[in-house]
Amino acid sequence: MITLPLIQRHGHLFIELQGHLWLFDTGAPTSFGDARSLQILGERFDLSPSDFGLSASSLSQAVGVTCSGLLGADLLNAFDYLIDIAAGRLTVSKNALTHDGQPLPLDDFMGIPWTFRH
Repeated sequence: MITLPLIQRHGHLFIELQGHLWLFDTGAPTSFGDARSLQILGERFDLSPSDFGLSASSLSQAVGVTCSGLLGADLLNAFDYLIDIAAGRLTVSKNALTHDGQPLPLDDFMGIPWTFRH
């Protein structure tokens, strides 16, 4: 288990990995970025430099924050994670994490989690 800095800027969540910001996007199916690969908790993930014509440079321009890329469902679904925006941290684990919050039922579409909250 590791805890990473979670940063909120311009309405987006970023995590800091090895001194670089990565957009944390549970709604994106595919990760991409400037790095050829990322290693998290001993798991290596190969990255494409772009996805659907979007690169780290164009992503940075679109969100108004310089970042190294985007972490999507292909990478995020490999872990259990706890998002604590107030504390500015993301806890990542290969095992199920316990929490004091309210669980929400999730469905998925193409590996992307979603829920309807009424």
